[in-house]
Amino acid sequence: MKRLLISCLICVLTGCPKEATFQGRPTSYWIQELKSPWSTARMRAANALSNLGTDGQRAIPDIIPLLEDRDPLVRWSAASALGMFGSASSEALPTLRKMAIEDPEARVRFAAEEAVRLISTGTLAEQAPGGS
Repeated sequence: MKRLLISCLICVLTGCPKEATFQGRPTSYWIQELKSPWSTARMRAANALSNLGTDGQRAIPDIIPLLEDRDPLVRWSAASALGMFGSASSEALPTLRKMAIEDPEARVRFAAEEAVRLISTGTLAEQAPGGS
């Protein structure tokens, strides 16, 4: 929380560009939620960031660890989000390829397969929507 407050203060003082928002919350809020102790919050955050387009891509390094989350819905959401970022998520490919074969949940394996396809082809990298 301190990091978020410091970031906001720096932006106010230096005139940082306005962050994209999803459901009325800025990108920085959703990035912080990726570290929530609540699996539902982590899942929602990954989904929200995938809806923030290029502004959400700055969260890729924070989303990748969620591919190994104990909650299958968090893993599914993380894989789906990374796929939406297309080739910008290429550093996640080794983990996603492994998930597509080894994850115990079928829906997670499918999301990982789809993410690998999208990242490999760069299909959605420039087509992801901006924030609202």
